Amino acid sequence: MRQRTWLAAAVVVIVVAVLASLAAPPAPAQSRTFAWKVQSSFPVTDYPHRSLVELAKSIEQMSGGRLKIEPLPVGAVVGFFEVLDAVNRGALDGGLTWPGLWAGKNSAAGLFGSPLGGPFGMGQNEFTAWLFSGGGQEL
Repeated sequence: MRQRTWLAAAVVVIVVAVLASLAAPPAPAQSRTFAWKVQSSFPVTDYPHRSLVELAKSIEQMSGGRLKIEPLPVGAVVGFFEVLDAVNRGALDGGLTWPGLWAGKNSAAGLFGSPLGGPFGMGQNEFTAWLFSGGGQEL
């Protein structure tokens, strides 16, 4: 009797294995796509906005079309000074703007925009050194 139970269990395992091998393979999962609206604080003719357009093309290509960024010029959704707030409240997925425009929200924001320290101030290397080694983060 013990031998019959073992034999029945072996037959069940073989039948299940054969049926599993005959089953169709699972369909590949569909890649999820994302579409972001990103507004700049610059008109379509200005270099920063044109850079955003080129960046959006590169990101779409590198992501295989999974991430599409719609670059919007100033005024498409909000005005010049309102991009940061629009991103914060979710009206935009991203923004390209200048930290100097945020001075009304944080008086130190201008320190992190270009030109660093004004036209006679720090370059990028000096600014990075100050930020990480000269007390910039503490400030």
